[in-house]
Amino acid sequence: MLLVLLKRLPPQLFARLSCVCQSWRSTCTVVILALKQDLSLGSEAVPIPCRNEVDHDPVPCIVYTVSCTADACTLRRLQSCDSAHCLCSGVSDCRTAEGCTCVVAMDGILPYDDAGRLLSLVNTPSLHLAEEPRAQVIFECTSHCACNASCRNRVVSRGLQKRVEVFKTHSRGWGLRSCEKISRGTFVCEYAGEIINSAEADRRRAQRGTARNYIMCVREHVSGGRVLRTTIDPTTRGNVGRFINHSCEANLSVHIVRAGSLVPRVALFARRDINVAEELTMSYGEADCTDVAHRIHPCLCGAHNCKGVLPSQTSFD
Repeated sequence: MLLVLLKRLPPQLFARLSCVCQSWRSTCTVVILALKQDLSLGSEAVPIPCRNEVDHDPVPCIVYTVSCTADACTLRRLQSCDSAHCLCSGVSDCRTAEGCTCVVAMDGILPYDDAGRLLSLVNTPSLHLAEEPRAQVIFECTSHCACNASCRNRVVSRGLQKRVEVFKTHSRGWGLRSCEKISRGTFVCEYAGEIINSAEADRRRAQRGTARNYIMCVREHVSGGRVLRTTIDPTTRGNVGRFINHSCEANLSVHIVRAGSLVPRVALFARRDINVAEELTMSYGEADCTDVAHRIHPCLCGAHNCKGVLPSQTSFD
């Protein structure tokens, strides 16, 4: 039908349409090449190349964001809950609780060493990989604090620093792997996306059906038995963290970080030393092996302690 319509076009209009199509094709080619070289298109401090040596699937198309986003109404609510900023006059002042409100919020204990590694992981070399370490809420200094940019309490706030690559796996879709050695306790990236409420999360899960679910629910237990829930969806608007696959023996650990706001940032740190070209993985949560309805998503992580099925919902407590 389209061919018949094209044949009926006047020669001059057909030539003009042909030029437009060629121009559009050239533009698409340039965009695809740019995405292959850097999926973030310059948004991150280091480029994120994308490689597919398995099939002909195109480069994943997402609206890249370095941190979580939300609609205008949600943003106004979140911005009204900004946390306090420290008044430290120098980098050394943030090493102790004296005068630093950010460190005071963490019971006076700075979470990072001089290399920016998370001490709770560095000091636990025998950590069993099948067990997630005890959750630790981290309060980082930000650009709104009086300390300078070299402050030891700024790690996640600096964004992606380690070189990683998005790649196509043979059996689990797209994944993320390291392009350099990463030491245990080192910050790798955030799991960023669109902040939505529970009702919208349920609607999107129902709409997508059995398709891969990227939605993560962060549950924080506070005083009085209350539970604060933050739901993040990076499916169409997110960062490099959305490409991280699940593993029952993950090499990344999830930690909650607050930096200048009460909004939690889901930060991923290396649980152990990671080699070059090793796939980066995280735990999506606990898998219910007795739930027949969720067996439609088999786990293909290949770990010796693999549960056989993926968790029904990506969550972190």
